[in-house]
Amino acid sequence: MLESTKACSMFDSEQKPAPCSETQLMSTKKPDRRIARTRELALDAFRKLMIDRGFERITVQHVLDRAGIGRATFYAHFRSKQDLLTASIARLQAGTCWINHYNVTPVELPFGGVKLSGLGRENGRAALEHYTQLKSVYVAMSNIDAPY
Repeated sequence: MLESTKACSMFDSEQKPAPCSETQLMSTKKPDRRIARTRELALDAFRKLMIDRGFERITVQHVLDRAGIGRATFYAHFRSKQDLLTASIARLQAGTCWINHYNVTPVELPFGGVKLSGLGRENGRAALEHYTQLKSVYVAMSNIDAPY
């Protein structure tokens, strides 16, 4: 606690260092490269296993063996292989990604528009907003009394 109190620049009424909140400590803390490396190893192993085996045939033990990490280390970063899948999906840089299907989407689902994969979104509300603009047109059909 002494180290975290020294890192905080807040003082109480007697000009003594006040304890920092967790949010303040997190903002001054540098990201741990070991944590990032462990997560990368697990995610990379999972990606390769998805190509080789498919999601249903992957176990946590397969990920541990491929990544070269321990079970406790894995569970310090992820709750399950579903959590690993969610983290992998969040890293995707694609407009649309199909898993276990191809080209099966509802018509209202936007398509495309990431990096060099397209200029914008197609389908759904996103396309309407992209290709249309709001315009007001008033056509006087007769004289009306205006309050101003």
